[in-house]
Amino acid sequence: MYNYWTFVLDDIKASLSQINFATWFSKMQFVGIVKNEESGNYKAVINVPSVFNRNYIQKKFYTQLESSIRKYYPQVSEISLEINKNIAEIENIPSSQNELISTDDEKPQVSNDVVEGFELKFDIANSMSVKRIEDSNRFFHSLNSKYTFDNFVVCGSNQLAAVAAQTIASHPGSEYNPLFIYGGVGLGKTHLMQAIGHRILENNPNFKIKYISAESLLNEYVLSLQSRRTHDFRNFYRSLDVLLIDDIQFLSGKESLQEEIFHTFNELHQQNKQVVFTSDKPPRDIPGIEARLISRFSWGMIVDISEPDLEGRIAILQYKARRRGINLDKKVVEFIATNVSSNVRDLEGILNKVLVQANSLGVDHVVDLDLVKQCITNSHFQNSSLSDSISVKGYYISPNRVIEAVSKFFEINKTQILGTSRNKEIMIARQTAMWIMKNQIGMSYPSIGNFFNGKDHTTIMHGCKKIDKMKESMQFQNQLHAIVQSLRN
Repeated sequence: MYNYWTFVLDDIKASLSQINFATWFSKMQFVGIVKNEESGNYKAVINVPSVFNRNYIQKKFYTQLESSIRKYYPQVSEISLEINKNIAEIENIPSSQNELISTDDEKPQVSNDVVEGFELKFDIANSMSVKRIEDSNRFFHSLNSKYTFDNFVVCGSNQLAAVAAQTIASHPGSEYNPLFIYGGVGLGKTHLMQAIGHRILENNPNFKIKYISAESLLNEYVLSLQSRRTHDFRNFYRSLDVLLIDDIQFLSGKESLQEEIFHTFNELHQQNKQVVFTSDKPPRDIPGIEARLISRFSWGMIVDISEPDLEGRIAILQYKARRRGINLDKKVVEFIATNVSSNVRDLEGILNKVLVQANSLGVDHVVDLDLVKQCITNSHFQNSSLSDSISVKGYYISPNRVIEAVSKFFEINKTQILGTSRNKEIMIARQTAMWIMKNQIGMSYPSIGNFFNGKDHTTIMHGCKKIDKMKESMQFQNQLHAIVQSLRN
């Protein structure tokens, strides 16, 4: 049986803030799938560090955990969270923090836990010796172990970005400082950024490295204000050797935090400390960012990652299949690569679903073309609520194709649909695209929000409900039908 635990964690991570994921899920250990010989049922066994951790997950996050596990292990009917105090002794977290996390009342106030953990982090960081940095570095850098250069498939669409990333990873602070990588969702920006951090850490074990999303950085900044620890916040980030900030577009309109980043960048750059940013668009196209900060982004090198071409998608699929010990038929690979053209994340998602489906049918089942067609069709269209006459031939509709179809139908520029205009006609077009992505492609609300430049999932839910209401009009329902029909054709 394949081990899909990393996919389960990635699925959960996509629906939670970085702070919640790090606090409640990062220390989990997957034991395995156990079969009850009497009942014949399968149970997923997972180790957690404390009773407190187990109780809180069961109370707040059990539904997400259960949904993600059953997505990759459909045979599982029960989840068992078992206490293993040994995993609380992780090498990257001092024992005092484990005590803080695991001995609170069984009905904690989350905000207090987070603030206390936040304060303790900066207490540790600001008093840390070189030896303690080496012992505790993983706690601070927040890098995902699977995002390395060894796992990054270089092709024409990302070659320049990969070369630049490897250059600064070998010589941090001396060239391309800052490095600014931009591109659409799921194309490998985060992977490449974290690969830089891993390579620098391999060559410089004592370096203080921090990877963080702009959203999580904002959360930390707000907590520093609430707990009156802004001085510690500044000291921590300005003492780093490498700072990696993901999805910088999230800072749009956040003037106070932009000011902090501006001064932090100046301090680090002056000391030849490496800084890397990622965004969904080039600096000059990010709305609500101060001109002086955009100027700083442009000091080093700005490089984009675009959607991979057919040859690149084939290479990515072959590589990822080999890593799982699977030898896929050439026709299968070419079919997936031809019909899933939006981004690397979607390619991997379809591949995962194909392998899970094959596994559920038995270890001897061959991954054939019919199985792949079935997976692609069911993955993205099983939630369709339009007329049954709108059928799908097994081709994948990417979010970009939805935007193009909606843009053409409403005669509204694609940039406006993806933007923030409150114009009524533009909002209807935007919400229509959101509805199609949810109900025709089967994307999650957070995924759609990410595609629309980081919109909150509640905004997406509201937009979809508005379209459901508008569908009561036969005229609008016919318009919606026509757009989806154009996508099918």
